[in-house]
Amino acid sequence: MAQLGPLVQGIRGEREVGRRLEDLRALGCVPFPPGEEFNVDHALVGPGGMFAIETKTISKRASPGTGGGGGAGGRGRPGARAGAG
Repeated sequence: MAQLGPLVQGIRGEREVGRRLEDLRALGCVPFPPGEEFNVDHALVGPGGMFAIETKTISKRASPGTGGGGGAGGRGRPGARAGAG
């Protein structure tokens, strides 16, 4: 039974990421849910390009400024890309 904890946590994490990606529709992005054919948790297509998103769920909430969960591209704002601006 102890093995179910991480599995359930991972499922919850993927669902939460999916809900947050849905919010990006207002910015012209189209999120795609996980599929069974590929090993991609989520995909997002928008004005800035196409992104494959791997979800990793941890038990602690990331603090602001620590590089954890800052938004698309990890830069704290939707549409930002690593190394951009």
